[in-house]
Amino acid sequence: MRKEKSFVFFLVLLVVFSSVTTFYTQKIEPILYNFTKSNAYGLAMNATEKAIFSKIHNISYDSIISKQYDKNGKLVALYANTGEINKISNELILEIENNILKIDVSNINIPLALFMDLGVFGGEGAKINIKTIPLGDTKIECVSQFESVGINQTRHRILLDVNTYYTIISPVYIRNECYHTEVLLAETIINGDIPSSYTNLDLTKLYDNISLSWLHFLFYDKISLVITMKVIIATKNPTKIEGARRAFTKFFEDVEVIGVPANSDVSEEPVNEELLQGAKNRVANLRKIVQDTDVDYFIAIESGITDRLGAWEIINMAVIEDKEGKQSVGSSAGFPVPDEYVDEIIETDLGRVMDRIFNEDELRSKAGGIALLTHDVMSRYDLTEQAFVMALTRFVNGGVWN
Repeated sequence: MRKEKSFVFFLVLLVVFSSVTTFYTQKIEPILYNFTKSNAYGLAMNATEKAIFSKIHNISYDSIISKQYDKNGKLVALYANTGEINKISNELILEIENNILKIDVSNINIPLALFMDLGVFGGEGAKINIKTIPLGDTKIECVSQFESVGINQTRHRILLDVNTYYTIISPVYIRNECYHTEVLLAETIINGDIPSSYTNLDLTKLYDNISLSWLHFLFYDKISLVITMKVIIATKNPTKIEGARRAFTKFFEDVEVIGVPANSDVSEEPVNEELLQGAKNRVANLRKIVQDTDVDYFIAIESGITDRLGAWEIINMAVIEDKEGKQSVGSSAGFPVPDEYVDEIIETDLGRVMDRIFNEDELRSKAGGIALLTHDVMSRYDLTEQAFVMALTRFVNGGVWN
């Protein structure tokens, strides 16, 4: 008899549990989700739109896009100022996420009668208090659009496609959602041939934990949009220019490295502290010479002799400075100098000594003496690349190594 009662009790308990579960999944959970989703969506929308209103205003087309014309005055290319676009997007993302962080836990009161299908009495009765905590991040996609607006006229628009992702954390579930909007940065009317075809270009950059996806930059048969990082190096030496280009293309796409001579204001053969000071002086003098606001980085490299580690060796010191003036330094591997050549190198310079020893001419403009010393295992290109790669570590790791 006891066994029969226990069995009946178990069946009743199972039926009650099944009924409660069904009622929750079909009635309670959808209503809870819709209420919390609507509340969190509103919070994310407010955080995003408030940031847009604060950060996006008075941006001119010419500040983010440069035009190139041929000798006949015909527009042949558009160059995106990636530094300025990155800055705008980065500031907008940080503002959105700061606004999200300021959001307090929100309370939602849901009328109990809603769960009972009581129709007209749905807004009445006891209320269930639900707390939601929206947590999220932001992704910005830069979009370039061309649109025909008349005879030989094309509208070019630069937009930011903003996606604010947020996570709804309630007592009974966790859901991921997204608020999306588009922001017009700038636009202009281009007079000339109307483009007839296009190809997509993808370019992605990472800043700290912020993902900036630069998509949909369009290439046309007659007008092309080119995204180029502009780097100016304080030399006309082709091996240094190529070494720098190799270093930057390890981290960035579409890099243009331009050589402009600038004085080091130190000895012809820098010794010890003069290596770093000479490279810094070249960058400072370079910035006085080049007034182009589209330059992303000003760089220089100085080769010289040092005994700071207890023995004489030749090393390269590189300096990189961005347009805001943030500076980083790096050095290459060093190679030893026999004592018998030290004084001659200091009095003249390494290039002349190397030319004499190996009976060569202008090794400095070729692969360098290091190529001969290492039997072509290393070259001056490699040492230049090494020094700039080391200096770039401050710029390619966001705030972690800044």
